[in-house]
Amino acid sequence: MFIYYYMSIQEKFDKSIENIKQIDKLENEELLKLYGLYKQATTGDCNISCPMFWDLKGRAKWDAWNNNKGLSKEKSMRLYYKYVKEILKEKGINTDNELDDKE
Repeated sequence: MFIYYYMSIQEKFDKSIENIKQIDKLENEELLKLYGLYKQATTGDCNISCPMFWDLKGRAKWDAWNNNKGLSKEKSMRLYYKYVKEILKEKGINTDNELDDKE
């Protein structure tokens, strides 16, 4: 069994990305939060201009990313990882305790 406890935050983040794909349907709020944290962790602060008001989907994604402005890469990864853990637990999905840790 792979011991998640000793993984780096990058490895936990990568594993969380794999694990969240087990869920067929996520709520829009969950998707937006995951998107914002993912973009912050992988790209940093939002570096694109705000979409026009008629682009509702683009604006929602931009807001989700921009709401994490100033978070470090590591902090964003950690928040993403913890949020995935929360979602999986809520949905009753077992990941063989891969996402368990003693943070």
